[in-house]
Amino acid sequence: MATDRDLVARRTQRSDLALPLRFKVFETDVAQVRFTSMVDLKDGQVRGDLVDLSQGGLGILTTVFVPRKAAMTVELLGNAEDGAPVLLECRVRIQTVVMTDRRPAYMLGTSFWPVDESQKAAIEAFVAQVEGGGLV
Repeated sequence: MATDRDLVARRTQRSDLALPLRFKVFETDVAQVRFTSMVDLKDGQVRGDLVDLSQGGLGILTTVFVPRKAAMTVELLGNAEDGAPVLLECRVRIQTVVMTDRRPAYMLGTSFWPVDESQKAAIEAFVAQVEGGGLV
């Protein structure tokens, strides 16, 4: 029997999608992350995939463990090639980390943080474009 504490409530609807991205951990939090030689770093940026999106945050799949509460800058890309257009650049904080399989791979649940007025407008426009079918 499910109880109220078993329920996960979201304030915003999430849209599932798959887009390449790259992220860079904030300098203040980089000491918490240890990159192995297997990680493909370019300018301190790590590649991953956006798997869901909402007005509140992003779901990121990556092969790099990033601890909860770490902050990072994320660039959502138009395609996986170098020089791909950046569709949205945002700052997020990691809220949840779940190891998804033995690769290893990690699902990072993030929230947009900090959000100023210009970032809020960019996020809302990007989410509206996704929900309207403009990127899928």
